Amino acid sequence: LKADKKEAVRSGKEAFCLANTDAIDYTVKNANWHPYNTDLSTACGEENSISVREVLDVGSGDTYSQDLPGQSFDITDVPNGTYYIQVLANPEKRLKETNLDNNSALRKIVLGGKPDARTVTVPAHDLVNAN
Repeated sequence: LKADKKEAVRSGKEAFCLANTDAIDYTVKNANWHPYNTDLSTACGEENSISVREVLDVGSGDTYSQDLPGQSFDITDVPNGTYYIQVLANPEKRLKETNLDNNSALRKIVLGGKPDARTVTVPAHDLVNAN
């Protein structure tokens, strides 16, 4: 999203599975220090599965590396400036939830550099640093 929160570019990313891949903040209330499914092989089920229970425990995150299909988006023609990456959960509201208020997250990024040497800066946010 642009600084004014209007769409700049869209990713083809669609989630298919949740797993507690990273400890984000185990100091928060009700954090689970020993999550069960900590990699995709234990959380995604099989091709013929009738159902799969997907859980992201309090305090954990689900991180994918950029080399997996659909994890990146093309910023080649996006001008330098401040942008936000928006992540939407359950955008079509097909899953029944008791509260929809936490289904959107924004992360600020700053694009810079020259066309042949782009830079992306991610300012620190809460407990997540820019490294």
